[in-house]
Amino acid sequence: MTEIMVEATDMHKTYKTGTVEVKALRGVDFTVNKGDMIAIMGPSGCGKTTMLNCLSGLDELTEGTVIIEGKNLAEMSDNDKTEHRAKRMGFIFQFYNLLPVLSAVENVEMPLLVSGTPAKEARETAIEIMKTVGLEKVMDSKPGALSGGERQRTTIARALIAKPAIIWGDELTGDLDDETANGIMDLVARLRDETQATFVIVTHNLEIGKRADKILYMRSGRFVKEEINK
Repeated sequence: MTEIMVEATDMHKTYKTGTVEVKALRGVDFTVNKGDMIAIMGPSGCGKTTMLNCLSGLDELTEGTVIIEGKNLAEMSDNDKTEHRAKRMGFIFQFYNLLPVLSAVENVEMPLLVSGTPAKEARETAIEIMKTVGLEKVMDSKPGALSGGERQRTTIARALIAKPAIIWGDELTGDLDDETANGIMDLVARLRDETQATFVIVTHNLEIGKRADKILYMRSGRFVKEEINK
């Protein structure tokens, strides 16, 4: 039986600036099965990143319901949502969000240290996952000394270190050349097969979108089209 990882119903998000209201999401329904890779595509300003933030609990809906692994985000306290994100979710962003004063391996082990994992165990786990993503030779380098592809691999390693059930990716190849971007997606596809994690990826790149199981196209805060790739 297929297990549902994400189930969102009638998602609305309205931002208010003075007397102006901006409707970023307009009644979106969204379901993702465990182990799937879904790409969300559309023009800038169509609501893609807002949707990702609301699905992951980083932002709150104006109306609607988001259920992740059977848990209603609206019924969770801020502390519970923070803990759930730390233990069950991973995040991969376009601009890496790595701490420049820490080495690559120190950045990767950070989620485990924050969640209370002993330092020795966190370091051993970080080294192992950095080997998995092909970064064993640059583990002690600071982010500024790494190439764009190496920084993104570091970000992916950090996102996966806690063995999350779901990975949210926002333009995870947007700052990379085509060859490096394809290499990153090869890595993501391999890790998805190995870990059975669920991936929801926002992208402008159709070639990246085609690597997903399904593409959902957004426009003006709604889904307007869907393509099945597998």
